Amino acid sequence: MVRVAEVLTALTAFLTAAVVAQTSSTSNQQPMGVYTVAETLFGGELWGPPSQWTPVTDAVRGGSSTAALDIMNQTARFSGTLDTSTLGGAGFASVRRYVNFDLSLFSGIRVVVAKADGMRYSINLKNSQQERRPDGRLESSVEFKYNFETRNSSSQQVFDAPFTAFKPYYRGREVTDPSKMPKLDLSNIQVFSIMIQSYFDAQKGDYNIVFDSIAAIGE
Repeated sequence: MVRVAEVLTALTAFLTAAVVAQTSSTSNQQPMGVYTVAETLFGGELWGPPSQWTPVTDAVRGGSSTAALDIMNQTARFSGTLDTSTLGGAGFASVRRYVNFDLSLFSGIRVVVAKADGMRYSINLKNSQQERRPDGRLESSVEFKYNFETRNSSSQQVFDAPFTAFKPYYRGREVTDPSKMPKLDLSNIQVFSIMIQSYFDAQKGDYNIVFDSIAAIGE
């Protein structure tokens, strides 16, 4: 009886440690909810050809960062180099796709990552496509951003982003003045982009993240 009790005690301790380890490994992920409505926006064939995703980097400001989206085995790899030396610590890289989404029946976005490098990324939404200035540069416009912190892991990571968590930004700065606070029109999403930023030298160098899918979710 004593030996059986010892075995049960050891087994309980092992299972407890396993649960703690699993909880710790997913601490940077948003908790997953139960949703009755889901629609895949990007995933599998819906990623489309890479030519539909346009790189937009700090090169528009004279920077040297690079970005690309490659489609492979039904997943999408966003990768490149985040350079901070050219612009004194600043830098960003992104890929943008023009869309025509009506997400008014949904409450958020679910991002499923297959592999990541431990860097912080963001999903950006815009209600209008940018016009070009006479010099060829794109006019600045408001975008709504959701940041998510990844783990350096080949295991799947899931991030749920409620639309209420998307914050308005203009020229890289969050809009906080209540009198100038724009509102995201979910019925008219015109631009969808994936971005990485340096946060003034907080992160830099090569980056690499692989997405399984991105979906609109609702209760």
